[in-house]
Amino acid sequence: MLLAQKSVQPLSDIVSAYWPVLAFSFGISLLATPICRAVARRLNIVDRPDDWLKPHEQPIPYLGGVAIFFAWAAGILFGVWWIGRINPWAETEWANLAPLTIKSPMLLGILIGGTAIMALGLFDDLRMASPIVKLAGNITVALVLVFVGLGDDFVGTAAAKFGLKMTGDDAWLNWVYTVPITVFIVVGACNATNLLDGMDGLCSGVLGIISLGFLVLSLHLHMYGSWHHDNVIRLLVALSMMGGALGFLPYNRNPA
Repeated sequence: MLLAQKSVQPLSDIVSAYWPVLAFSFGISLLATPICRAVARRLNIVDRPDDWLKPHEQPIPYLGGVAIFFAWAAGILFGVWWIGRINPWAETEWANLAPLTIKSPMLLGILIGGTAIMALGLFDDLRMASPIVKLAGNITVALVLVFVGLGDDFVGTAAAKFGLKMTGDDAWLNWVYTVPITVFIVVGACNATNLLDGMDGLCSGVLGIISLGFLVLSLHLHMYGSWHHDNVIRLLVALSMMGGALGFLPYNRNPA
């Protein structure tokens, strides 16, 4: 089993290399949240209470998601620069690995997808987008992620565990299953977080917990894997999202 294998990368080495990414995104979120809140109040972009999903007693400024997004995106960009600067794999078997850059298709696709989801959510807050528009936007982002290679082989990898190989003439089956599963995950995640955004601290708290789980998984894959770009990207995304959520949480506690 993977858990019984000897670690390739010590956890201490990984943590010492990546912790500034968490600190940076956390700091950006702490700074961006009050700025976004002030802008929302000035422009009267507020969430008004109702008798169903919004039990708060007074209007609450929107744009909290924008602050988290800025912290997340800034954390990833900082992480790309930071990891390239310290070059933690210099003395490993991956010393000849080309540095990760913002031009990496997968990283660029993730940033573009995140930007699109943020823009769609902001449009929904301002103009009340129809369900069809939101669904179309979510599906488009999911397809972009598949196109850049995110999860393009997880079905084939899972099948291989059961002795099934999707190669040659059967390779197309991997895409048949991968596309709808990826679309389902992206659309489900977007709508789940949207539905959670009705109580003080709920959405940001759950997002922080999800990011922690993603971080643990990413650390495990890195420890028993390598400094390959996929492992680096996973950690940057997880740490940046956790920092953004935690930096926003103090402003979102009850009463927000």
